[in-house]
Amino acid sequence: MVFKKLITALWIGTLFFTNHAFSQEKTVQKINANPALWVIENQGHKTYFLGSIHLLPKDFVWYGSKIKSAFEGADEIIFEIDMYDPQMEKKVQTSMMKYVKLPEGQSLKSVLDEETYKRSMLVAKNLLGAPEASVSTLQPWFLSFQFAVVSMVKTGLDPNPSVDEKMESFIKLKNVKVSGLETIEDHMSALGGQKMSVQLEILKDTLDQLDDLPKYMNKLLEAWKAADEKELATAFVDDMKKSPELYEALLVKRNKAWVPVLEKLMAAKQDNFVVVGTAHLVGSDSVLNMLKAKGYKISRVQ
Repeated sequence: MVFKKLITALWIGTLFFTNHAFSQEKTVQKINANPALWVIENQGHKTYFLGSIHLLPKDFVWYGSKIKSAFEGADEIIFEIDMYDPQMEKKVQTSMMKYVKLPEGQSLKSVLDEETYKRSMLVAKNLLGAPEASVSTLQPWFLSFQFAVVSMVKTGLDPNPSVDEKMESFIKLKNVKVSGLETIEDHMSALGGQKMSVQLEILKDTLDQLDDLPKYMNKLLEAWKAADEKELATAFVDDMKKSPELYEALLVKRNKAWVPVLEKLMAAKQDNFVVVGTAHLVGSDSVLNMLKAKGYKISRVQ
């Protein structure tokens, strides 16, 4: 199911696109979550790995105990992208112009069949509150992305208690060193660089599966909360393998590129804390498995 692959992509990458403000006024009962935490010890120093969730229910309590200790004791925090780069805003704008908008002279009406176009415009109006003119030049993958993000938020998920948001608050407070495993160009091209036929498949499947979103999101969240590696791989990775082009672009290619960056970080005389999308840390082609194949010993801390 291509829609599931898109949802997984949302949990893989940083949601710098999303600037919606959402709130829940009702009081919620807190739920303890114990996501998986891995560590590699090298030359007397430790590098921890945590799978990120970019949108969480407000009731999830996950930051504490071993995660809190490892994170706040790290000399360097590593994300997929260094969003603290002073040039990041400019770089994001450049990449979005390249990967978010259709080429000049094209529009969704010219690349979509009539039925898919009408459905897309209806969902854009009802779900995003966006008129046709404001979305008509978006690439299909990005419109799908927006549909999925807003749909997830409407199920009760929120960027404010997310893994990334919590850690960014600490980073700003303590002025900890931050770095990234890839550039914004690498990040954006994983989906934005897909050929049009793949993007159209993503959009059509997203339109078909939006109603199934709550059930699927619950499955992902339960797997993450319980740190069930087998279920995490099933929920985050296995279905993506059915689309080899996306699987290669979103996971395998990027994981391979990260390995030498991580090795350099682990060779430094410091403790590191790596925060990447959960899908990068589970399954047969995970970055952890790639590091293990190079001789590193990986242990589960939580």
